[in-house]
Amino acid sequence: MSNFEYCRPATLLEATSILLENPGAVLFAGGTDVLVRVKQRLLSPTLLVDLKGISELQSVSSVGENGLRIGAMTTLTDLIENDIIRQRCPVLSQAAAQMACVQVRNRGTIGGNLANASPSADTAPPLMVLDAELELSNGATSRRVPIVEFFTGPGETVMTEGEILVGIIVPDIARKAHYIKQTLREAMDIAAVGVCMSKRLEGDPDPRLVLGAVAPTPIRVPEAEALLAEGKVEEAAKCAAQAAKPIDDVRSSAEYRRDVIAPLVERAYRQVFA
Repeated sequence: MSNFEYCRPATLLEATSILLENPGAVLFAGGTDVLVRVKQRLLSPTLLVDLKGISELQSVSSVGENGLRIGAMTTLTDLIENDIIRQRCPVLSQAAAQMACVQVRNRGTIGGNLANASPSADTAPPLMVLDAELELSNGATSRRVPIVEFFTGPGETVMTEGEILVGIIVPDIARKAHYIKQTLREAMDIAAVGVCMSKRLEGDPDPRLVLGAVAPTPIRVPEAEALLAEGKVEEAAKCAAQAAKPIDDVRSSAEYRRDVIAPLVERAYRQVFA
């Protein structure tokens, strides 16, 4: 493991200042990804910036009647057990429960899962079908970015130098959603394919469909959503499969990924529109 320094700022402004002053600094949340990469010599930070001392990154609060704000340092275990999240965003609890093992869930955070920008991140599709926004801050100013615009490639996001993901805002709109994760072995494995769907509970269903692990980033499929709105489920499922750009890797072949998308979309539809 490479040599590096460690610091634990107490405020967001302190953390962002450290990032700007130290080009080799790396943010440290739960450490479930960063420490592994450091041990494997895939990452060589000069400084680890531990975010666990910043209380404002750890809160969960209600927004209106149906929405909520989730601090970026909220752990995956908290996503499963927190009453507000379970009541207002059950699909996020459902997705988190399928991630990794208990030990990793106790340490891993939602902010880390999103900021790592893995195409197979399990928290991304549920938040995308709920039209969530991500709150980014450089300490002096903050901005909100729709999560569908956040990911730009594998491991890449729209965050600029010195910015930190501080929170996730789920809008005050009642939606029913369901997430399905396909793995080759156990549920705790990294997703080979992820499918998430949602609809409004009142009025126009306005469906959302997001695929994970089948393209460089999680992708929303508007063409399939339009077909779902018309009740053309089989056509929507085929459309989703055609929109995917899967690759061959250690978890699955591109062919397998493409083949399972359509049946997963149909399963998700039955859960959401039942």
